[in-house]
Amino acid sequence: MDTRGGVGRRGSQQEQGSGADPEFAAQLLEVYTDFLIKDVCRRLEMGADGVYVCDDLGMNDKLMMRPEQYRKIIKPLHQKQVQRFKQFPGVKVMFHCDGCVRDIMDDLVEIGFDEINPVDPADHMFIEEIKPKYGEQITLAGGFDRHVGQMKLDELMEHIEKVIAVGKPGGRYIAAFPIYPEMDIDCMLQGVRRIEQLSTYAP
Repeated sequence: MDTRGGVGRRGSQQEQGSGADPEFAAQLLEVYTDFLIKDVCRRLEMGADGVYVCDDLGMNDKLMMRPEQYRKIIKPLHQKQVQRFKQFPGVKVMFHCDGCVRDIMDDLVEIGFDEINPVDPADHMFIEEIKPKYGEQITLAGGFDRHVGQMKLDELMEHIEKVIAVGKPGGRYIAAFPIYPEMDIDCMLQGVRRIEQLSTYAP
């Protein structure tokens, strides 16, 4: 189940103008978070077993804000969501966040997210750097470049093999493969088949 937006989501004109008033912005996000928690909990009561918290907090090479701002304003709201959702037995809470969030990876682990996606090298989220440091603490999804649709078949196969060779050992990895409109259909099919072959763990 997808929460369809997190606490940093863009919204009304009033929301977008709140940057000049940090106190108002914090209050607004608190109200939105409480609404979100109530809505998601209804779905969990109906039997959902997973939640996606969605907040695009990064640009291609850094956060959209200073890490200190994230820790002061948004992190407590993420913690509030995760703690509440995990009161439901067995529920997993995943975090979808485009952009570079390397500077707050420790925070995301501390909050208790079970998974983060996508880990995209185009956003300076290199799985070969993130996996050794965080691979035992949080599940990593992706590792594939979002420009795979522009790769030739041999380039694509090499990319897939390199990513899975890093992500797969030790588990806690999901080979979430991006498919884009510009991707050649044959490349897409062969790429998916190759991922299926490489992603299998021997019993």
